[in-house]
Order: sequence, then structure tokens, then C-alpha cells
Amino acid sequence: MLTRMCNAYHLLLSGLRTVRDEGWRSAWLKGRRYVHSLQWRESIYPEWITENEPSYEELLQQRELSKNFFYSPCISIITPVFNPDPSILTSTIQSVLDQTYENWEFCIVDGNSDNPELKCILHRFSGSDPRFKVRYLHNNQGISGNSNIAISMATGDFILFLDHDDTLAPFALYEIVKALNKNDTLDLLYSDRDLLSEDGTYRFDPLFKPDWSPEMLLSVNYLSHLCVIRRSILNTIGFFDSEMDGAQDWDLFFRITEKTDKISHIPKILYHWRSIKASCATRGHDAKPYIITAQRKAIQKHLERCNQKGDVRLLPQGWGNIQWEITTDKLVSIIIPSKNVSLLKICLDSFFSLTSYSNYEIIVIDTGIDPAIDPAFIEKISNLQNFNMIRYKKPFNYSAVNNTGSQYAKGEIILFLNDDIRVISPDWLSEMVAWAIKDGIGVVGAKLLYPNNTIQHAGVVLGLTGFAGHPFQACADHTMGLFGSTDWYRNYSAVTGACMMVRRAIFDEIGGFDEDFILCGSDVEFCLRVRKKGYRILYTPFAVLEHLESASRGCKIPQEDYLLSMRYYSPIVEKGDPFFNPNLSLWDCTPNLRKPGEKLPIEYIKGVLKNES
Repeated sequence: MLTRMCNAYHLLLSGLRTVRDEGWRSAWLKGRRYVHSLQWRESIYPEWITENEPSYEELLQQRELSKNFFYSPCISIITPVFNPDPSILTSTIQSVLDQTYENWEFCIVDGNSDNPELKCILHRFSGSDPRFKVRYLHNNQGISGNSNIAISMATGDFILFLDHDDTLAPFALYEIVKALNKNDTLDLLYSDRDLLSEDGTYRFDPLFKPDWSPEMLLSVNYLSHLCVIRRSILNTIGFFDSEMDGAQDWDLFFRITEKTDKISHIPKILYHWRSIKASCATRGHDAKPYIITAQRKAIQKHLERCNQKGDVRLLPQGWGNIQWEITTDKLVSIIIPSKNVSLLKICLDSFFSLTSYSNYEIIVIDTGIDPAIDPAFIEKISNLQNFNMIRYKKPFNYSAVNNTGSQYAKGEIILFLNDDIRVISPDWLSEMVAWAIKDGIGVVGAKLLYPNNTIQHAGVVLGLTGFAGHPFQACADHTMGLFGSTDWYRNYSAVTGACMMVRRAIFDEIGGFDEDFILCGSDVEFCLRVRKKGYRILYTPFAVLEHLESASRGCKIPQEDYLLSMRYYSPIVEKGDPFFNPNLSLWDCTPNLRKPGEKLPIEYIKGVLKNES
């Protein structure tokens, strides 16, 4: 009770300081995150850990199973040490000794720590286990220099980085080698992670990651903690760059992923990042202010090596935002199906008054507009030089309407836009164009907000809510939680057709929208065909618009669309959408943990398809 009263007192003081320095809204958001964190610490997350992680008996079984792996590579664990708390360092070392896979070596470099007790600890452990390799330096060479010496000591097939105050899950190496036995060509493996209290008594704030998402790495160093790299790759590209200290691992990951795409995600919590007063896990960039410069430099150097031109900016949280340089002002054909004059007027008025990108044409597909409602507006837009209104007289079919619009499009880039979209930021179209013209990018989607400033669209996950749902839907803008932030670039399986951009050449290559769909699902199915051609689907959080969802046609999904969608979606839902995380519930758009015994949507989908047939 006394502890909770002290915590409440310090929370109140912290809140008052935040109000003074940052305002009431920031204080409220921080307070909400704190309360959420307490709830996780005391109830929800511990229950999930018990339900999902190996028991003591299962860990014993892993020790026996690991002896029968067909492929048993040596894992070299790299830890630079400089003045950690002795008890914390002991905990870090013990987490390695507790591993259920035993073919490892522990390469430790002490950068001339001040505390003589640390040397005693290292000497004690290294004297009792030949797998320890310890080197003591006369001069501290910084995190990169110390780490590089440790890497040069390594003889293992793979390198694993472990900070001197963090811990590994006891089954971490087992899961790594288990994955390598399924695919021994992998060059980089990474896992999910959580935070560990300073005293090591509880775990909290897990981060559940998607599978390999190249564009997300431009926003955040999400590969870090836990990351394992093939040693031969490091020998080829070089080790840490000491000039990048503060973002040395982010820089290293960029250089690795520029050379290989043999990357695998292990969706398990294998790393516990200790939250201490001087740690980035606790204080973010305030703990080490110099890392902001290093992070920006890491991203910038990556762009330069890839011959991409852009100005790297960082959000206050340290997340990347790239202002791409657009060398050619390509014509964008904006296709807007509409039958509602009021919605169309709001959409176009906001577009003309705010949008900064100037080289566009607008093609409105008239699916039943009554010009008598606002004849002055209809006359005004009809006289615009870059405007074309096409009368569509057939029964409404979303796919056919958009395919019809594409036949009149003259631009190299096509943007499909709903009429219930309102422009609220000037650079949204420039942002989308900058991504759409990049090699490898097939479709670009935007962040769409409801009028109350909550998320309507920040990507599409197949199987979410049993169909194809929007993660973070109805969450506050700038949400950060179990699945990361809505302010990160993300790769997805699909984005919504309410605001979808694609190069004309790709649209023609794919064959347009499937007109067997009437109202819903063809945008997702289109993205799936684009992905099959090897292109990536991108969500950018820096193209922001307002969306009054389903105002035009209503929100009921025709049964034919649902059944057709399920046939296309089920192969992906069966395996799990690679850009979501299997530990998260598929029945909740707010990223939350899967509940014990939760029935998966694929089981529901199979039942629907079986009954229909």
C-alpha cells in the first residue's frame, strides 16, 4: 500500500510538471499510458506469459529436444560491458547460462569499468565455463568499439547482441535454432520483446512485431532486441561504425538488409529490455540526447547508399519521417465515384483549397448525381480545365466504376478516392506520389481519420474481425501500443480503396479491379494480386485525410462480396497475415493480446464457406 501511495505521489508531481511544460493533453496521454502499464504489470500481461510461454517442465524437454537438432550452429553472444550494476550484470549472465540450447559462446568485453566487483564477477563465471570469452580493455572504446572487439573474438556461425543490463528468455536460443532448422539459409532473425523492471521483478510493455517490413525500418529500429545475424554477413559488410554510436545497431541493420532479404521474424518474446533510469527503455531520447543526431544520420546514409534523395526528419519520439525529393512532377489522375453532391462538394472544395501538389486531373464518375441540388457547383466544376465528369448509367459496381474511370485517365499515376474524403493537410498528395514512384512499391495508402480525430484507416490486415479489418481503427491518432505506432511507415497485405494510389503501368499489368465484386473486397483483392507480382503495399502516416466512412453507399457488405473475399483471403488467413502478429487478437481492431482458447477467424471462415457450398 505504501509503495502504491508513493507511486501515486510521484505520478501527481510528474503530471503537474508535464502540464507546466507540455500542456494538459500531453499530461493526459502520459497518465493514460502509465495506468495502462500498471494494469498490464499487475494482471493482463502476466496471465498471457503464463499461458503462452514454456513451463519449467517444457524447458526441460527443450534441453533434450535441442540435442536432436539436425542443424546445431554455434551462437556467439556479444556483450560490451561498462559500469553496469553488479547484480544486474549477474542477472544478464545468468540468463545466458539458463538457455535450453547449449551450443553457444559468450564474448564479453569490459571497457575498463571503474567497479572492481565487475571484474570479479566476470572472472568467476569465465573460470567455471569454457564457453565464456572475456577481454579487459585498458581504455573504453565506446559501445561500437567494445562490441567490435567482442565480435572479433567470436567463432560462432551467428552473432546475437545482448546489452549488459538486459536478459534473454531461457528459450531464446532454442527458438532461434529451431527456426534455422526450418530454413538454414537465413541471414537475420529477430523476435518480439518486452521491458523488464529495474529490479527484475516484473515484465511489461511488450512489442509484438510484424514479419519483415522494409519500409518500417525507415521509421523505427524495430529489428533490435532480439536480433541474430549470420557472422559471414558481418565479415562482408563490416562491424559497427563508431561514428554512429547511439544508432550503431540501426545503421548496421540497414547495411545488412541492403545485402540480403533472407530475414525471418520469430513471433515470441525472446528478449527483456531492462527499464532503468538512464535507459532509453525508460526515458527515450532524453536518456541519450546524442542519439537523435545519430539516428537521423543512420537513415540518411542508408538513403545515400540506395541512391535515394530525401531529407530525413525525426518526430519527437525519434521516429523517421522522410521528405522525399520528387524530381519529376508526374500527372496524377484522381478518380472519384459519386452520387452525392454534398459530399462531392466538401471533398473537392477541401482538395482545391489545401492540396499543394499541382499536376493532377480529376475524373468524377457520376453514378447518380442530381445536378438540380446544387447547379452552381456542378457548373463551376464542369468548367475546370483539369476536370472530367463521366456519366455511369449501369447498376452500381465499385470495381466497374473505377475501371471505367481508369479508361479516361491520362496520368502515369492513378489515385482512387472516395467522395466522403476531406483534405486536411496540404502535402498529402505529394507524400503519396513520392512513394508511388519508387521501385518495389506497388500500392500506397494514407492515414484516414474520423471527424473526431480517431483512426479510420492505418492499413488492412486479412482475417482481422473475420474479414479484412483496419488495425488501430477507432484508436486515438498517434497511438502507440502492443503493435507499435500509427505514425510508422508500414508494409501491409492491403490498404483501403477509399484512398489508394498506384502507378498506371502496375494497374494495367494487374488488370484492374475484379468486377465480380460489387461493393466491398475488390480493393483488398487488388492489393493481393499486386503483392503476387512482387510489389510491396505501403501505408504512410504522413498523408493524412479525414474520412466519413461509408457515407456514400452504406456499410453493409453484400453476401456475394463476402463469400468471394473469403475464397481469396483464406490462404493468407490460414497461415496468418505476415504483417500482423499471431499473438494479437484477430477479433479486436485495437491491438490486444489473443485470449486463451480464442477461436481463429479461419475456423469461422471455413464454416461459412462449407455452409455456402
